[in-house]
Amino acid sequence: MLVVEPLELRFPYDLNKKISCSLELTNETNAYKAFNIEMMSPLPYCTEPGKGVVSPRSKCSVNVTLKPHDTSPRDIQHACKFIMRSTKVDELLCSEDLTKDMFIKEDGNVVDEVNVDVVFDA
Repeated sequence: MLVVEPLELRFPYDLNKKISCSLELTNETNAYKAFNIEMMSPLPYCTEPGKGVVSPRSKCSVNVTLKPHDTSPRDIQHACKFIMRSTKVDELLCSEDLTKDMFIKEDGNVVDEVNVDVVFDA
């Protein structure tokens, strides 16, 4: 569906500082693809945009920001990941029209899932 790069986000470990990384989503198809990013982490992350539509043969950049925190990376190293889901949508659909139901695999709805791991550098 959508190519996600990188598959591993590397954050420098720095207590109580806001740190950002970027994901690049590439649509190599001739169809419109919607995406939704779900955070599976005990830490406070923000993704901008968290959902959207990628036009055919184009790219979209997503900024992932780790908000200030006071947790040791040893405590959360293996608990941090994101799930990026994508599905084919109509070209007239915009990001405001996207719902979580569109990203559920049921009734023939094809949804692709990509896991993005988070690693902290000392």
